[in-house]
Amino acid sequence: MRTPLKKAATAMALAAAAFTAQFVSAAPASAHPGADGYCGYREVCVYRLANYIDMWADFFNADNDFSDDNLWFWDGVTYVRGSEMADNRASSVQNFDTGCSAILWQLKEAGGINQVVYPSAALPNLANQGFDNKASSLSWSC
Repeated sequence: MRTPLKKAATAMALAAAAFTAQFVSAAPASAHPGADGYCGYREVCVYRLANYIDMWADFFNADNDFSDDNLWFWDGVTYVRGSEMADNRASSVQNFDTGCSAILWQLKEAGGINQVVYPSAALPNLANQGFDNKASSLSWSC
C-alpha cells in the first residue's frame, strides 16, 4: 500500500524527470546535422528565392542559429553544399511535416517576429508575409 510520503516522493521524481526531459528534448540542433540537401518527409526547407528555386537548406530539428547552416544546390549530378549561409536568405519555404508547424524566427534563439508554416503548407513568396530574407532560426510546434 502506498503511503502519502511515497506518493509525494513519486510525484517529485516524476516532476524532476519531466523538468529534465524538457531541457534534453529542447536542445537545439547545431548546423542541422541531418541536412543532406534533400527536402523530405518531416523537414522544413527554406529557399533563397521565391517559388522554391535556387539554393535551399533542409531542417529536421529546431535550429537556433542559421548563420552556421549552408545552403545546398543541385549541380546536375548530386546535391552540393554551397558556401552561402541560410541566415537572412529565405524567400520561400515548404513544410514537409504533416503534423507539426515550423516557426521561422527573425532573430537567433527564436527571437523577434516569426512566421508560422503550418503542417504540409508552403509559402512561395515570403515577401507577401513581410518576412523575406528575415529567417535566422527555427522552432517546431506539434
